[in-house]
Amino acid sequence: VHWCESSARFFHEQKICIPVYHRKKMVGWQLRPPYECDWKLSRVPKYYTAPGTPKSKVFYNLGNAERYRVGVIMEGVTDVWSLGPQGVCTLGARVSGAQFKLFERKFKDWAGILLVDSDYKEKEPEAYAKLVAGAGDLNDKLKFGFCTVDLPSGDPGSLDRQFLRSFITEEAAKKNVTVSWKRR
Repeated sequence: VHWCESSARFFHEQKICIPVYHRKKMVGWQLRPPYECDWKLSRVPKYYTAPGTPKSKVFYNLGNAERYRVGVIMEGVTDVWSLGPQGVCTLGARVSGAQFKLFERKFKDWAGILLVDSDYKEKEPEAYAKLVAGAGDLNDKLKFGFCTVDLPSGDPGSLDRQFLRSFITEEAAKKNVTVSWKRR
């Protein structure tokens, strides 16, 4: 990550700049303020994605995650930072068909998890149902399975890494998905 101290665009100043790579080439970036607040009340967006970033065709951190025996799809970059190198994020709340296919190619011999923020199911029930349906197709396509895990509370970006991994492992086991956090 980088720090944007100053910019020709005032809005970009004093933000964390997170580059997004695909096949070792930078294809976009996101900006994020370096603080937490009630984002619903803030006039500053939590994330700002560079125009032209192909969000629906890439994952943040996929190059690192594909070195492990499990991949975990999440919403935001801070979620990935909390979970560790096995995490990828969609740079938003949706997962496209192209992203599911990309994930399938990278993890077909391993396992996968779709980790859903605790409030998403209640905030966007139709989008949640669509997301779960799309994810369900991957279970038969990954050797060690794929499932959706709903967090009971909180956002992955604010939770402890050990708690997240233990919770995911336990919930996945209930759905007959074998999770290993080890490198391939």
